[in-house]
Amino acid sequence: MSRKLELLILSIGFVVALGLLVAANPIVLQHLPGGLPVGNVFAAFLFWMPAHAAMRVNQTQARYQGTSLSVVIIALCWLPVSIGLAGNLSLNFSGSRGALWLRGTSTLAIIVLGWLVYSLIARWRVGRNPGQQHNGNVTDER
Repeated sequence: MSRKLELLILSIGFVVALGLLVAANPIVLQHLPGGLPVGNVFAAFLFWMPAHAAMRVNQTQARYQGTSLSVVIIALCWLPVSIGLAGNLSLNFSGSRGALWLRGTSTLAIIVLGWLVYSLIARWRVGRNPGQQHNGNVTDER
């Protein structure tokens, strides 16, 4: 699959998942087998999609690949860590764990979206200077 098509699909998926969650669509209240609410899966995708998009944007820039992979891994860990903190699949928190989860989730959102913006700006700058060298790699692919 081409990178542009993949980025388009990720963007559409992000908008759809965000729309379903914000609108509190009845589908997000449904439970998967095992009891995990569909809304929690959509929320996990909201972290993974921009992280994966940033990784695809940076695929030709060697110096960003490690950070991109780290952000994707951290985004993928959000749901299991959240379930562990809550102690339940519905992510119902009590006491200080809820505050900790909120700080962690907010921080993750800032990291993921910030890395995507940084990646897009870096890619745009390389696009303005075709053939620019990054760690010995020519980044002229489009």
